[in-house]
This record gives sequence, C-alpha cells and structure tokens, in this order.
Amino acid sequence: MKIEKPRILHYTPADSLTACLEDDNYIEARSFHNIIIQDQDINTLHLDGCKFQNVRMENCHFDHIDMIDVIFENCELSNVHFNDGAIHRCCFKNCRCMGIDFADCTLHNIRFIDLNARYANMSGSKFKQVIFQNCDLTKGSFILCKFQKTEYDACKLNECEFHNTPLAGMDLSTSEIEGISVTSEHLRGVIVNEQQALRLAALLGIIIKE
Repeated sequence: MKIEKPRILHYTPADSLTACLEDDNYIEARSFHNIIIQDQDINTLHLDGCKFQNVRMENCHFDHIDMIDVIFENCELSNVHFNDGAIHRCCFKNCRCMGIDFADCTLHNIRFIDLNARYANMSGSKFKQVIFQNCDLTKGSFILCKFQKTEYDACKLNECEFHNTPLAGMDLSTSEIEGISVTSEHLRGVIVNEQQALRLAALLGIIIKE
C-alpha cells in the first residue's frame, strides 16, 4: 500500500514547545530533541513539518490538534491526548505510547511503526491509508472506527475492542488476535488465517466438530 511520507523540511532546533508558539498556536519546521514537554494543555495546536526525537511528554492534552508532516521517533508519548485531531502525513516510530488517546481523529497517510501502544484509544476515528507495523496494541479500543486502506502488519491486537467497526477487507492474518472483541455482523469480509478463523468462530458461538 502506498502511503505518502512526511515531507522533510529544514528544521530549526528548539529548546521548548511553548517558546515556539505563535499567536495562533502554530509551529512550523522545528525540531525537538532530548527534552521533556510536560503539563501542557493546548487547544487547536498546529504542527507543520516538525520532528520530535527522544522527547518525553508528560500530562499533555492537545485536543483538536492539527498535524501535517510530523515525525515522532524514540519518544515517550504514554497517555498523551491527541483527540479530535486532524493528522496527515505523519510517522510514529519506536515510541512508547501506552494509553495514548487518538479518539475521534481523522488519520490520513500515517505510519505507526514498532510502537508499544497498549491500551491506546482510537475509538471513533477515521483511518485512510494507515499502516500499523509491528505494534503492540493489546487491549486497545477501536470502537466505531471507519477503515479505508488500513493495514495491520505483525501487530498484537490481543483483547482489542472493535465493536461496531466494519472489518471488511481488513487483513489480520499476520497479527495476534487472541481475545479480540468484535461485533458479529461487522466480521463479513475480514481476512484471517486458519487458526484465527477458529477463534472467531468460537466468538460467534460456532462449534467445530472434528
């Protein structure tokens, strides 16, 4: 699947997030390295062409965030709130994101790679051209989501909730789905391997006789 990568700009190093904020909460072409960002509650933050590397975020709420061409690499993003955001051409790589909140977001051309994102909340979000690669999403929430051209490649989806989320065309065959919770009428068209099919059959109350 073709996903547009973030457009790399010439970054200007920055020592803090708030020092870069303009009057309209707009930050462009800045790089943040080896810093801690904490106790931030910024509504409608706009990040354009920024890079965060080895950054730790603590107690941060960025509701209605707008991100384009942003890279997060080797960051600590656990329990950060990005809900109601518009996120386009971004990459999250090798980050710890336990409990991260992407609820009610629009995500387009996004790469999630090598993440520890257990307990992530992505309910109510719309995904288009998104790939999750080698991510631990155990006990994550994907309730009432809409997927278009979205892939899970070698991910842990154990005990994830996909209630009222259509899974037609979704290929889960390379991922772990032990204890997954789904709505039976939305399973039609999902792609799984043989062992997964047996697990899903048990969820539907089907008894397979040898």
